Formats: sequence, structure tokens, C-alpha cells
Amino acid sequence: MLGSAPGMNQNHRWTFHRLGGLDQVALDTGEDLALLGGLDQKLWVALSCPVRGLEIDSRTLQLLDLDKDGRVRAPEILAALDWCKPRLRSLGELIPSRDQLELVSIDDGKPEGKALLNAARRLLAKAGKADATSLAAADVADTSQVYAGSKFNGDGVVTPDSADDPAVKQALQEAVDAVGGVPDRSGAPGIDKAKLETFFADLAAHAEWLRKGQDAALLPFAEGTAARYAAVADLETKAADYFQRCRLA
Repeated sequence: MLGSAPGMNQNHRWTFHRLGGLDQVALDTGEDLALLGGLDQKLWVALSCPVRGLEIDSRTLQLLDLDKDGRVRAPEILAALDWCKPRLRSLGELIPSRDQLELVSIDDGKPEGKALLNAARRLLAKAGKADATSLAAADVADTSQVYAGSKFNGDGVVTPDSADDPAVKQALQEAVDAVGGVPDRSGAPGIDKAKLETFFADLAAHAEWLRKGQDAALLPFAEGTAARYAAVADLETKAADYFQRCRLA
């Protein structure tokens, strides 16, 4: 079976084997994966699968599911391969069935690969394995540890603990308490741009409400209005008790 995608190797020959009564493509090499987008999808055994209930790790399938509809589809598989191409020296590194990736397999000669290698080394260092030569699936299962203690981790969320000034720290905490926090990469609650804009909008609305409270039209007794209101409010309990007694009588 010859590939037919624009720009692909027209001489690539696909290998098939028969399994369960179906002719299936054998993905044996990195070149097979690199040219998979050119294989007619009518020759794919399946074009989608659920993210749960399979022998494949569910977390891996959830990461492949870009639109989060609960299914991994052919375009998402191809998108994952496109993501890997500039980061790995060869897509053949994905063929062996193993739960770890050798660091030497990452292509640090390209910007994407260099960034991935730096991230992998940082993960391993945080896990106490700075001398490790491979990155295991367990090492990336929980990345929140990498950002724990980091003031700014690039996720767009500012936590109260990231402030050195006590007044700023208090303001951030009050913002979180007022409009709700957004968890940053470390899991700590903080404020992002949308929440901050909501907080300032609420502050402006409250300030306007207070300003209107000083309007002379709302203060019929001028400066004595507050004292008169307090006196009337003080009588409320006594008046309520009087009418309650009347109803009982």
C-alpha cells in the first residue's frame, strides 16, 4: 500500500498482517508513524476509541483527547504525532512498549526538543533523580510538585504567597475570598486576569454604592440621619414584642 499524502514519501510501502479476520497495518518503524497521516483512513481498524475501559492507560488517552469529548479520534492521534516530531530524534522511540523515555531520544537540537528536555530534567530534579537518564510515566503523573514553592510559574495565576509585600499579599487574599480563587499549577488558589477584573469591577460598584449613600436626597435629616435611623432600629425589637403580645392576647 503506497502513501498518498502531499509532501510524503511516495515510495513508502506499508506492511499489513491479518489478525482477527482483518488486514491491519503494522506500525513497525518511526517512518510508519511519521507518514501515518497519508494512509487512507479506510484502512484504519478503528477511527475512534473511548478514553476509559481499555487496557491502555486512561490518563494517556485523556491527554490525547484534545476536544475532551470522551473519545480519541484519528485526527487527535495524528496531532499527537505532529507534536512529537520536532521533539524526538525519531518517532520510532514510540514503538517499543515501555513506560519510560530515554532522555537521549529527545532532540535538543530543535527549540521544541530543547524545551522538552529542560522540562524533563526539572521534573527529575524535583523528584530527587537529577542523575536519571530516562523519564518514566510515574515521574509525570503529578507535575504539581514541580511548581510547589515557585512564586511565578507562567500559568497566569498569582497566589497570595507570591507577594513579598504584606499589603499586596493581603489584597490578593481578599480578592480570592471575594470572587473565588483559581488553582495554579501547584494547586494553590490565586487570581487570574479574569478574576482580577471581576474583583476590581465589584470594588468600583461598591464604591459607587457608598457614594450614592452620601447623596443629600437620601439623607432627609442631613448629618442627623444616621443617629435617627439607629434610634428607630433600636425600637424595632420593642415594637415587635408589643405587637406579638397583642396577638397573643
